[in-house]
Amino acid sequence: MTSFIRQPYNGLAAQVVLKRYFYLQMWCAGIALAHLSAEWLYSRRPIHRLTLLLLMSLFLFGILGGYVFLPNMKQLHVKMYHPQTTPEVKAAARRSFWILHGTSSVMNLLVIGGVLVYLIQVTKPENTARFTSLTRFKT
Repeated sequence: MTSFIRQPYNGLAAQVVLKRYFYLQMWCAGIALAHLSAEWLYSRRPIHRLTLLLLMSLFLFGILGGYVFLPNMKQLHVKMYHPQTTPEVKAAARRSFWILHGTSSVMNLLVIGGVLVYLIQVTKPENTARFTSLTRFKT
């Protein structure tokens, strides 16, 4: 982005992309939780604690990123590039911004790893009969 958008505006463009990313992340985690609940209700497949904890963590990371980190990073970005801000405030804002940005990046890497673990768990076949009981076919 830095090649075709100037310095203060490329951060704003990145914020728009990140906002949509966090919304997409929350929607996907919500759909996965709904799918897990429907699978439990429909086929009586047990919900494993690790899977539920993983999905709740992914949903929580989306909420933290979209409603905590991103607004704070937006305010710090304004402080960093506002023409009337003093150099001391700009330096403090820059430090805080990079701490939040680094934390958000680590959180996004954890989300990618969590999605991979969830994908492995979902595609793993279950050893139980899903739709009928085994006693139904005995004579």
